Amino acid sequence: MRISTSINRLSLLLLTLASLFACTDAAQAFRPAPPKHASPAAPPPATSPTVVQPEKSPLTINSQAMAFDSLGISINLPDFCSVTQEPTPDSNAITVAIRDSAKTPLWSMRIQSIPNARQNNTAKDQMERHLNELREGQQFQIIQNEPATYGGVASQLCYVRHTGVASESFISGWLIVPRKDTSFVVFTVATTPDVFPDIRKMLEASFSTLRLYTPNEISNERRERVEAGEAFLKNLHASDLKTLVGTKQVARSFVPSKTPGGKDTERAYSLIEVTEDSRKVFSDNADATTGLLFTIRGRAVQDAERKIYIDSLAQYWVAWDLSEEQWSVTVTRRQGQATMSQAETGVLPAATTGEPTPTLTIVISESAARTDEP
Repeated sequence: MRISTSINRLSLLLLTLASLFACTDAAQAFRPAPPKHASPAAPPPATSPTVVQPEKSPLTINSQAMAFDSLGISINLPDFCSVTQEPTPDSNAITVAIRDSAKTPLWSMRIQSIPNARQNNTAKDQMERHLNELREGQQFQIIQNEPATYGGVASQLCYVRHTGVASESFISGWLIVPRKDTSFVVFTVATTPDVFPDIRKMLEASFSTLRLYTPNEISNERRERVEAGEAFLKNLHASDLKTLVGTKQVARSFVPSKTPGGKDTERAYSLIEVTEDSRKVFSDNADATTGLLFTIRGRAVQDAERKIYIDSLAQYWVAWDLSEEQWSVTVTRRQGQATMSQAETGVLPAATTGEPTPTLTIVISESAARTDEP
């Protein structure tokens, strides 16, 4: 399939360069600085790589808000947490999964949007429906079920204590926030009784930063980001790009051991390298004009028992004067000798007198084969 469209000079390169400059300045940070909007152009990794995995999270709130366009919200999340976005089964909606990144996680949270099942249902009505469904198959004690105001609207906050297998207890919590579009944003929390008081304070401090966006506000903010990106590229020079040559960064993601003192299991890694090269990395027939080449190699374990792995190779090239660019992204699913790959190639030529606004061409292809395992 071929997609052609006319665009301005703001392109995928902007994301690459902005990320690189940010990472270069903050390479010593304990956690990856979150983007302002968690809606990347490419699918997110299975887990968020963490530079340093603390023994115990400090239970503090990040000073920078993270926005999720798919949910129409922004919120300051707790420090040292991993964030992933997952498709909601039987729906086009997105569920955001958030998890404590400490070696022994103390809490987890999911955020999703659900429709208002009945006209004029309030957040309290929705909570009562949920608790009634819960009573049919579980035993629990309500700790709190009270109205609260978050995001500037009347919401409902509830915590319950469950009794699980072998009398082990755990805490569940829900914050239901109504939207004007006849839907609710629902936060679902899980933790344990021994740490609940501290986790509760931390999460409610996070909830207090919640902001709801209308579709117009999201559209306006996207336009502002495009304009900011154009300004960023306009002030970027070859000397700025060349300072990135030689950059090499490795990120590794681990699943904590379930036993105290046990060995954590590595589930994914990525290697980022920045070099000076020509477009011949994409094709031997390309010209030898040099520029900045940004290469990302990665592997993630999808199913360890079945030996299913996801390999990725992404290369982004841009001329030193930003006049033209090209990229190639290949993602391959491997299981033994069987492979299935999806590739995307993009080319944006330099502007000419006949075509002052160049056309971006994107080609997407898929293939399946049986090959030797790498």
